[in-house]
Parts: sequence; C-alpha cells; structure tokens
Amino acid sequence: MKAQANLEKSINNSPLFSIDRAANGELFVIEERRLLADLAELMSIIRHDFNETGYEIICTAKACIKAYKTDAGVFLNYFNSALKKNLKKEKAKEEISNKRSGIKVDQKTDLAIRHIIKYARSCGEDFRNSGFADKAAEALNIPLAQVHEAIAVNNNTAVASGNKTIINKEGKDDELFDFIKKGLE
Repeated sequence: MKAQANLEKSINNSPLFSIDRAANGELFVIEERRLLADLAELMSIIRHDFNETGYEIICTAKACIKAYKTDAGVFLNYFNSALKKNLKKEKAKEEISNKRSGIKVDQKTDLAIRHIIKYARSCGEDFRNSGFADKAAEALNIPLAQVHEAIAVNNNTAVASGNKTIINKEGKDDELFDFIKKGLE
C-alpha cells in the first residue's frame, strides 16, 4: 500500500497523459488501469464512503481521463471537482427516488420541480402558497402553467409518510396509516 502523497504524485504525473491513444492503444489501456488502481487506492484512503460510492468514483475517473487536457491544471483537482458534482447529482437522484418511492417523472418536469423548490428555499417561501407560482414563473422564466403543473406533479408523486396527521371523525388528530387501518377493520 502506497502512502497518500506518493499516490497523489503518481496520479498527477502519470505517463497516461502523454500517450497518444490512437497510436499506442494498448499502452494507453495499461496506463489507464494503473491510474485507476492508484486513484481507487487513494480514494479508499481519503473517503470513508468509498465502499458505497466506488462505482461513481470509477465512472467519474474514466470520464475525466477521457476529457482531461494537461493544460487544464492538475488532474486530481479536475477529478475532485467532477466527482463532487457527480456525487451531488447522484445524492439528489437518490433523495428524489426515496421521496417518490420509484414513481418516475420526465426529466423536463423533474428539472422544473428542482428549480422551483430551490428558488422557494432561497426565498424562504413555501412553494405550495398560492402567490408563489407567479413569483417563481417570473424569476425562473418558466411559463406559469408549467410552474403549476410541476408543483402539482411534485405534490402528486410525493409519498405520504406514516407520520402524516389528519383529523378523524371525532375531530382529533390521527396518523394517516392508522386511520386507514381502522377503516379496514
């Protein structure tokens, strides 16, 4: 096992970045695998969540190797920036999937929902308020009808948790799933 400083030096000074992929394809693949192995070892030292994010790390590394130009600066800086962005994106997808319990929404609507919610948080407003849609449509340059549709889709695809309280027939607070269970008995 190499030390962290040695791994960083080995990655940033990899001969991979000076190999012509078209002329020396086999050598490129060999050096790429060496770089990926060193990068995986470095990430296993640095990141405590490497076992959970290892796949995303390697996919990001392969994409970075493909797109990296030596005049872009130090490879590890380039890689770390791309990794941070990709892990944020994966985390957001996971949160949305958990919130919607697998209900799929088209990409355009999902993007609109995320922008609307982000705008609402930045303003400190609740996106469910009636006047908010007008503000969001103007600020985000989205048609008002699309804002209303995105908010409706978000509300309709969010899964209610068992902690959701409702008012029962006696006028008392009751949890949603307990209320449903009592109705089935």
